[in-house]
Amino acid sequence: LFFAFRDGEGLLRWALSLVPMRNNHKQIIANRVYETFRAVVVGSFLTAAVQGATAMIGFMIAGVHLPVVLGIGTAMASMLGASILVTLPVALSVLRESTGYGVFLLVWAFGVVGLLDNVLKPVLIGNRARMPFVLIFFSIVGGIKLYGFLGFILGPILVASFLSFVKIYQEEYDEK
Repeated sequence: LFFAFRDGEGLLRWALSLVPMRNNHKQIIANRVYETFRAVVVGSFLTAAVQGATAMIGFMIAGVHLPVVLGIGTAMASMLGASILVTLPVALSVLRESTGYGVFLLVWAFGVVGLLDNVLKPVLIGNRARMPFVLIFFSIVGGIKLYGFLGFILGPILVASFLSFVKIYQEEYDEK
Protein backbone atom coordinates (compact mmCIF):
# COMPACT_ATOMS: atom_id res chain seq x y z
CA LEU A 1 0.00 0.00 0.00
CA PHE A 2 2.84 2.35 0.86
CA PHE A 3 4.53 1.83 -2.50
CA ALA A 4 1.25 2.17 -4.36
CA PHE A 5 0.75 5.63 -2.88
CA ARG A 6 4.43 6.63 -3.12
CA ASP A 7 5.23 5.40 -6.65
CA GLY A 8 1.72 5.16 -8.00
CA GLU A 9 1.83 8.16 -10.33
CA GLY A 10 4.95 7.00 -12.20
CA LEU A 11 3.65 3.45 -12.40
CA LEU A 12 0.33 4.73 -13.67
CA ARG A 13 1.96 6.80 -16.43
CA TRP A 14 3.97 3.75 -17.52
CA ALA A 15 0.92 1.46 -17.48
CA LEU A 16 -1.20 3.96 -19.37
CA SER A 17 1.47 4.32 -22.07
CA LEU A 18 0.97 0.61 -22.82
CA VAL A 19 -2.80 0.85 -23.30
CA PRO A 20 -3.88 1.39 -26.94
CA MET A 21 -6.67 3.90 -26.29
CA ARG A 22 -7.23 7.61 -26.58
CA ASN A 23 -5.68 9.65 -23.79
CA ASN A 24 -9.02 10.95 -22.49
CA HIS A 25 -10.35 7.38 -22.23
CA LYS A 26 -7.19 6.27 -20.46
CA GLN A 27 -7.63 9.10 -17.99
CA ILE A 28 -11.27 8.17 -17.32
CA ILE A 29 -10.29 4.59 -16.50
CA ALA A 30 -7.27 5.63 -14.43
CA ASN A 31 -9.39 8.04 -12.38
CA ARG A 32 -12.05 5.39 -11.80
CA VAL A 33 -9.48 2.82 -10.69
CA TYR A 34 -7.83 5.34 -8.37
CA GLU A 35 -11.16 6.41 -6.85
CA THR A 36 -12.16 2.79 -6.29
CA PHE A 37 -8.77 1.84 -4.82
CA ARG A 38 -8.91 4.80 -2.46
CA ALA A 39 -12.51 3.98 -1.52
CA VAL A 40 -11.55 0.40 -0.66
CA VAL A 41 -8.61 1.50 1.49
CA VAL A 42 -10.49 4.25 3.32
CA GLY A 43 -13.58 2.06 3.74
CA SER A 44 -11.45 -0.74 5.19
CA PHE A 45 -9.73 1.53 7.70
CA LEU A 46 -12.98 3.20 8.76
CA THR A 47 -14.74 -0.14 9.15
CA ALA A 48 -11.84 -1.51 11.22
CA ALA A 49 -11.91 1.56 13.46
CA VAL A 50 -15.67 1.27 13.99
CA GLN A 51 -15.40 -2.46 14.72
CA GLY A 52 -12.60 -1.84 17.20
CA ALA A 53 -14.55 0.92 18.95
CA THR A 54 -17.71 -1.21 19.04
CA ALA A 55 -15.82 -4.18 20.47
CA MET A 56 -14.19 -1.88 23.04
CA ILE A 57 -17.61 -0.64 24.16
CA GLY A 58 -18.75 -4.26 24.62
CA PHE A 59 -15.60 -5.06 26.56
CA MET A 60 -16.17 -2.03 28.82
CA ILE A 61 -19.78 -3.02 29.47
CA ALA A 62 -18.70 -6.55 30.41
CA GLY A 63 -15.92 -5.23 32.66
CA VAL A 64 -13.08 -6.87 30.72
CA HIS A 65 -9.56 -5.82 31.71
CA LEU A 66 -7.70 -3.69 29.11
CA PRO A 67 -10.71 -2.93 26.87
CA VAL A 68 -8.82 -0.27 24.88
CA VAL A 69 -5.96 -2.65 24.04
CA LEU A 70 -8.42 -5.38 23.08
CA GLY A 71 -10.40 -2.87 20.98
CA ILE A 72 -7.23 -1.92 19.10
CA GLY A 73 -6.47 -5.62 18.64
CA THR A 74 -9.96 -6.12 17.27
CA ALA A 75 -9.47 -3.24 14.84
CA MET A 76 -6.19 -4.75 13.63
CA ALA A 77 -7.74 -8.18 13.21
CA SER A 78 -10.65 -6.54 11.42
CA MET A 79 -8.27 -5.33 8.72
CA LEU A 80 -7.89 -9.01 7.84
CA GLY A 81 -11.63 -9.56 8.08
CA ALA A 82 -11.24 -11.56 11.26
CA SER A 83 -12.37 -9.46 14.21
CA ILE A 84 -13.67 -12.67 15.72
CA LEU A 85 -10.05 -13.72 16.41
CA VAL A 86 -10.04 -11.25 19.30
CA THR A 87 -13.67 -11.01 20.34
CA LEU A 88 -14.38 -14.75 20.55
CA PRO A 89 -11.53 -15.70 22.92
CA VAL A 90 -12.34 -12.72 25.15
CA ALA A 91 -16.01 -13.71 25.23
CA LEU A 92 -15.16 -17.32 26.03
CA SER A 93 -12.81 -16.31 28.85
CA VAL A 94 -15.48 -14.02 30.32
CA LEU A 95 -18.02 -16.84 29.96
CA ARG A 96 -16.01 -18.93 32.43
CA GLU A 97 -16.22 -16.18 35.07
CA SER A 98 -19.67 -14.72 34.39
CA THR A 99 -22.25 -16.51 32.29
CA GLY A 100 -24.35 -13.39 31.72
CA TYR A 101 -21.51 -11.17 30.51
CA GLY A 102 -20.03 -14.07 28.54
CA VAL A 103 -23.26 -14.63 26.63
CA PHE A 104 -23.57 -10.87 26.15
CA LEU A 105 -20.06 -10.72 24.64
CA LEU A 106 -20.76 -13.71 22.39
CA VAL A 107 -23.90 -12.05 21.05
CA TRP A 108 -22.05 -8.73 20.81
CA ALA A 109 -19.13 -10.34 18.94
CA PHE A 110 -21.26 -12.17 16.38
CA GLY A 111 -24.36 -9.99 16.22
CA VAL A 112 -22.87 -6.51 16.30
CA VAL A 113 -19.10 -6.42 15.71
CA GLY A 114 -19.07 -9.21 13.14
CA LEU A 115 -21.99 -7.89 11.15
CA LEU A 116 -20.52 -4.39 10.95
CA ASP A 117 -17.92 -5.73 8.52
CA ASN A 118 -20.61 -7.11 6.21
CA VAL A 119 -22.77 -4.00 6.28
CA LEU A 120 -20.53 -1.00 6.88
CA LYS A 121 -17.69 -1.87 4.50
CA PRO A 122 -19.83 -2.18 1.34
CA VAL A 123 -21.74 0.99 2.28
CA LEU A 124 -18.58 3.03 2.83
CA ILE A 125 -16.84 1.67 -0.24
CA GLY A 126 -19.94 1.99 -2.41
CA ASN A 127 -20.52 5.63 -1.50
CA ARG A 128 -16.92 6.62 -2.21
CA ALA A 129 -16.59 4.50 -5.36
CA ARG A 130 -20.00 5.63 -6.65
CA MET A 131 -21.22 2.07 -7.12
CA PRO A 132 -24.38 0.41 -5.79
CA PHE A 133 -24.21 -1.48 -2.49
CA VAL A 134 -25.09 -4.83 -4.04
CA LEU A 135 -22.45 -4.48 -6.76
CA ILE A 136 -19.75 -3.59 -4.22
CA PHE A 137 -20.79 -6.44 -1.92
CA PHE A 138 -20.65 -9.06 -4.66
CA SER A 139 -17.45 -7.65 -6.15
CA ILE A 140 -15.77 -7.97 -2.74
CA VAL A 141 -17.11 -11.49 -2.16
CA GLY A 142 -16.29 -12.58 -5.69
CA GLY A 143 -12.86 -10.99 -5.57
CA ILE A 144 -12.02 -12.75 -2.32
CA LYS A 145 -13.33 -16.05 -3.70
CA LEU A 146 -11.30 -15.69 -6.91
CA TYR A 147 -8.09 -13.99 -5.75
CA GLY A 148 -7.99 -14.59 -1.99
CA PHE A 149 -7.23 -11.67 0.33
CA LEU A 150 -5.95 -9.54 -2.57
CA GLY A 151 -9.37 -9.92 -4.20
CA PHE A 152 -10.77 -7.61 -1.56
CA ILE A 153 -9.13 -4.76 -3.49
CA LEU A 154 -9.04 -6.31 -6.97
CA GLY A 155 -12.73 -7.25 -7.11
CA PRO A 156 -14.12 -3.70 -6.82
CA ILE A 157 -11.35 -2.29 -9.04
CA LEU A 158 -12.12 -4.79 -11.81
CA VAL A 159 -15.84 -4.08 -11.61
CA ALA A 160 -15.22 -0.31 -11.67
CA SER A 161 -12.90 -0.70 -14.67
CA PHE A 162 -15.46 -2.81 -16.48
CA LEU A 163 -18.14 -0.17 -15.87
CA SER A 164 -15.79 2.50 -17.23
CA PHE A 165 -15.13 0.42 -20.35
CA VAL A 166 -18.87 0.00 -20.86
CA LYS A 167 -19.39 3.76 -20.51
CA ILE A 168 -16.63 4.49 -23.03
CA TYR A 169 -18.07 1.92 -25.42
CA GLN A 170 -21.51 3.48 -25.16
CA GLU A 171 -20.11 6.96 -25.83
CA GLU A 172 -18.08 5.82 -28.85
CA TYR A 173 -20.40 3.36 -30.52
CA ASP A 174 -23.88 4.28 -29.41
CA GLU A 175 -25.82 5.31 -32.49
CA LYS A 176 -28.41 7.92 -31.75
